[in-house]
Amino acid sequence: MMHKIILILFLSLLCMQVFPQPVAVNIIPRPQTVSLKNGYFTLTQNTKLHADAGFENSSSFFRQYLHKFYALDITPGASPKEGSRHETIISLKRSQASANSKAYTLLVSPEEIEIRSGSDTGIFYGIQTLIQLLPVVKNAEKAGTSYRGIHLDVARHFFDTAYLKKFIDLLALHKFNKFHWHLTDDQGWRMEVKKYPNLTVTGSCRDQTLLGRFGSDVYDGMPHCGFYTVEEMKGLVNYAARRYITIIPEIDMPGHTTAALASYPFLGCTKGPYKVSQTWGVHKEVMCAGNDSTYEFIKEVLKEVAGIFPSTLIHIGGDEVPKDRWKACPVCQARKKKEGLKNEDELQSYFINRVHRLVRELGRTMIGWDEILEGKNVPGTVIMNWRGRKFADEALRLGHPVIFSPDNPMYLNFQQSRHEDSVTQGGYNPLENVYGYDPIKSNTANELVLGIQANLWTEYIASQAKLEYMALPRLSAVAEAAWSSQDRRRQADAAT
Repeated sequence: MMHKIILILFLSLLCMQVFPQPVAVNIIPRPQTVSLKNGYFTLTQNTKLHADAGFENSSSFFRQYLHKFYALDITPGASPKEGSRHETIISLKRSQASANSKAYTLLVSPEEIEIRSGSDTGIFYGIQTLIQLLPVVKNAEKAGTSYRGIHLDVARHFFDTAYLKKFIDLLALHKFNKFHWHLTDDQGWRMEVKKYPNLTVTGSCRDQTLLGRFGSDVYDGMPHCGFYTVEEMKGLVNYAARRYITIIPEIDMPGHTTAALASYPFLGCTKGPYKVSQTWGVHKEVMCAGNDSTYEFIKEVLKEVAGIFPSTLIHIGGDEVPKDRWKACPVCQARKKKEGLKNEDELQSYFINRVHRLVRELGRTMIGWDEILEGKNVPGTVIMNWRGRKFADEALRLGHPVIFSPDNPMYLNFQQSRHEDSVTQGGYNPLENVYGYDPIKSNTANELVLGIQANLWTEYIASQAKLEYMALPRLSAVAEAAWSSQDRRRQADAAT
């Protein structure tokens, strides 16, 4: 169907006709209800776009989209009752639904396309459905889970903001509302921090990159560098916000910090020398949990993070923290004794609690991977569950809001076929695995279940082409899992 639409547009740039579909409507995520009608709507240069007050953002976005991709310059027009019956019109109307509602209704007739919602976010989601396909239908759609996220690791491999805007457009098309931006790791620090310039002078570059599987010692012999300026990050935040996507920054700590330690060796237990990592895996070099200077550094970095990102959530990582250095560090052992901590797991809890207080002082909420609950509980935090259901259940039992993000099926860097033609990471995670995932079903009454997130770790994703190959079509399946209950999905749809 979409191939036919695009063909017509390219043959005649000023006219698009959309014909009824006799059997099915392919929209991702699937609408709550769909009813088919007869006829077609013709979109031309004379079509008008009417938007009720408060819907200016969505109206502007749709006009720019039609201009960019279809060379159609439709103009704002009168409301339907005042317009000429010889012109077609697209109307963005306010419904009686709550202003906080993300639900929308889309109706298409030969004369008018009408999208109704109580909020501009709902109108925007209706436009995303319209962009995918303009069937002659009436459909009504409920918003999915409150958290519908995609994570992208730019520390292992850097992607510039021009490409990230395209990636965010892809997320908007699928009605995701959270972009989790993994900005730091052992292999690179990607965020400009004015207080600590060496984080990008030193930490944003590694000498070379592992090409083969972990332990193969096959490297490319080429430096890999890149970071985002404050202005670039603010620009991307605004770009995403206009698409109703919140960017959640992640600054990983106390593990996955070799790039930070290479930039400022005082942060580590041994004081170095350290080198930005060229390989993957879990590294034993971590931030020193005993030194107050570590927390002063974190405080200043988080202040700059909060100045760039308006997100209520700040992700601090907290995963995969080897305790080897802490066990051998006199300063960490002295801290353990002073605070009455029994072991290094409790020392990790001490670290996480201090960071939690810093985040709260900024008026934000801390989110971390499920390891942040190792040792002692950290009340008031959001848990991102990646290690399996038992850790999610424990977090829920302790009263934490939880986002489900288990490695299988939510790691899109895992191979999606048995015969990949390039190196991939992790296990086998085919499309039907992702499409059939339904963590919400057994927790429908639990308000602590916020939603789901899929992750793209980029150890073996070095190009835009590889990123899109790994993401699609599984990203579409994640959108369904986040938006639609399993009883509204058909397994056969996973292949279409």
